[in-house]
Amino acid sequence: MFIHFLAASGFEYAFEQSSTSGIAVCVALGVLSVISWSVMVTKFITLTKAAKENRRFLEAFREATGPLDPFENQITPKGAPLFSVYAAGCRELCIHLLGSAERDELFGSRVRSAERVTPSQMDGVRSSMERAVGEMALRLESRMNFLATAVSGAPFLGLLGTVWGVMDTFSGIADAGGGASLAEMAPGVSAALVTTVIGLLVAIPAMFGYNYLINNVKSMVLSLDHYAAELQTRFERRYVDYGRKLDTAIALNAPDPTDIPPRPHSEPGMELEPSLDPANPEPNTPEKSAEPNDEPAPLKESKPEIEPDSLFPLSDDDPDDDDLRVPDDILDLRAKDDNSPPPSSGNQFRSPFKR
Repeated sequence: MFIHFLAASGFEYAFEQSSTSGIAVCVALGVLSVISWSVMVTKFITLTKAAKENRRFLEAFREATGPLDPFENQITPKGAPLFSVYAAGCRELCIHLLGSAERDELFGSRVRSAERVTPSQMDGVRSSMERAVGEMALRLESRMNFLATAVSGAPFLGLLGTVWGVMDTFSGIADAGGGASLAEMAPGVSAALVTTVIGLLVAIPAMFGYNYLINNVKSMVLSLDHYAAELQTRFERRYVDYGRKLDTAIALNAPDPTDIPPRPHSEPGMELEPSLDPANPEPNTPEKSAEPNDEPAPLKESKPEIEPDSLFPLSDDDPDDDDLRVPDDILDLRAKDDNSPPPSSGNQFRSPFKR
């Protein structure tokens, strides 16, 4: 029916009038159309089956009592992208829990008796699931580049055939010489325009198919991300220890409170902070006057110190040295009577030890 429509619309006539270059462009566009349609059909079937298998696996996973039960029962649905993410996370978790991902008759008991993993080990499980999501996204988007090429390249390839055909038509008219009527130009122009029509017939279905399929792929990749987050939450709830081991690690890395660093030695030009007295929490800083005094202190007159022995040199060999000393009773009386008038200068005896 479609072929009869093309024949009735003049497509058959235009194709018969095409030159060699126009036929080559039409053949290339036909091959591109076959590739794009095969990609669209196969990708549509694959995504439809994957969505169906994802729903079945997600129901089985949420009905299980534990997150590792489907893995223990060796459930392997075919064509379910969610199972690829689940299997990658389970294998990595079992390696941290049991040391291997082998499943045997004692797998369930070994998992239940195993110690919980640390948060750092859970980071490895998260990385493996993210890697599985990326690999599955690449697999779902495979061969979509053919559709993008058909959408963007088919119209330009048809336009190339049209321009080439028009060029050949005008070249033939020029070689024939003289004026050419519209009846003579019509076959060449129609043959040139047929390549543009074929190019659009290839690009338009590929554009609609590409938009539909790429939206389905994006939604499926988003569902993979959501499922990876859900699986990680269930793993952390069941198999990750955020309490005892984390507190132990913090206690091991905490500094010793009794380890007080020594005070640095003071160097010239460097002042240390004042020490605190346990009884007085305020620092022992010297008291400062309320009003600052910027005037320099007055200079004191320096008096030469006179040694007592230099005035009256005494020697142990002098027998009269005892007569020159002041008796102790006179000094005591002098100290008691402070209000007594000083003796006259003629009778005053001044000790060389008193200035």
